[in-house]
Amino acid sequence: MAKLDYDCFGDVVCFDTTFQTNKYNLICAPFVGVNHHWKNILFGCAFLIDESTESFVWLFRSFLEAMGNKQPKSIFTNNDKAMSKIIEIVFPETRHQLCTWHISKNAA
Repeated sequence: MAKLDYDCFGDVVCFDTTFQTNKYNLICAPFVGVNHHWKNILFGCAFLIDESTESFVWLFRSFLEAMGNKQPKSIFTNNDKAMSKIIEIVFPETRHQLCTWHISKNAA
């Protein structure tokens, strides 16, 4: 179902790694979009040990392969340096945008 949703609504993807689970201290990394009813839809999700370049390379390449190598037109993320570099490499056709919520939170 996630693949079908991504085919229809995957032009814009939000990716946020600011969530952590308490018990295992893993980073939750969801790929989220919005459907035609303005409802959030989950395209995919992973749990990462760290936010290293290697972790993001593996995650983005795995996501791209799972979604038939279709790159999103835009991806919204927080301002993580490792993530920004990898998006340019793995998603060269994708426009990287910063999430305004993270910008306003960091500005304070």
